[in-house]
Amino acid sequence: MGNMHALVSQRLLWVLALLLYLATFAAAVHPAQARSLEDIKQSGEIRICASLPGPAVGTVEPPDCRGECTVKGPARDLTEAFAKSLGANIKATYWVLAWDEQFHNQAGETVREASYTPALLASGACDVYPNGMVLAEWRLKKLGMVALYPAREMVIIHKSKKDQIRTPADLAGKVAGVTKSASSHVYLEEQNKTVYMDNPIRFDFRPSQTLRLEAVDNGEVDFAIAGSEDALWETRHHLKNSVAAFVVGPVIKVGWGLRQDDKDLQAAVEQFFEAQKASEDSVLNQVWKKTFGLSFANYLRLIAVK
Repeated sequence: MGNMHALVSQRLLWVLALLLYLATFAAAVHPAQARSLEDIKQSGEIRICASLPGPAVGTVEPPDCRGECTVKGPARDLTEAFAKSLGANIKATYWVLAWDEQFHNQAGETVREASYTPALLASGACDVYPNGMVLAEWRLKKLGMVALYPAREMVIIHKSKKDQIRTPADLAGKVAGVTKSASSHVYLEEQNKTVYMDNPIRFDFRPSQTLRLEAVDNGEVDFAIAGSEDALWETRHHLKNSVAAFVVGPVIKVGWGLRQDDKDLQAAVEQFFEAQKASEDSVLNQVWKKTFGLSFANYLRLIAVK
């Protein structure tokens, strides 16, 4: 009986030790406390949570990977440069999320009208979202956001139509490749109520941006609209027969998301962005030339065209 009691006690101690180890491991992977800039510097690690909407911002390998994955492209290059700007000992680590996870509250839900700190930032699991995020009003209720660049919608046309479609006025009566309820579809519907009321744009619905741009490239529609970053990337790297013709619509701001309360980290990001924009040899300029085929300064000039 004594041996049996000792055996049970040993097993109980082993189970308790295992539970303690698992709890310690979980705390390390999912810390329970938000991290300040000072915490980041002391730890030697900045936690980058990537949710990349397309190759203009970056890619993940394998493409459907979540969690610890290989991140490549502009988001990787810029965050590594930012980590270096914080100190030679600071290492950027990467964790890949689904897009909506960036905004989840403690219950795992995104509530657009509510103000709160997203759970992944509040727990310290993530420090930075470098994901080409539009500074939308509902996001600013949850995040401290720093603008990196302006963007606008761009009209993409087949090369054979360059003489026919030169300005927004030339879009009247043309066929647009659109994705139902996408921002470009909504924008063109609004334009049909005013600018093109007498000769409205017609719609050819395609299920994704990739497919509507390919419809342009194949000559199946007259034009399509995409954000300036996507438009420049697609015409440089993917589409064979299409060009970005001109910009339309209002200017929007695109940047990184951080925890609202960490003003020091936001200031460090803003300072990094300004330094990158001021130098012709910066990582930002290298990224823009490689990804979009033009310098950052020339991109800004292009977006300013009306």
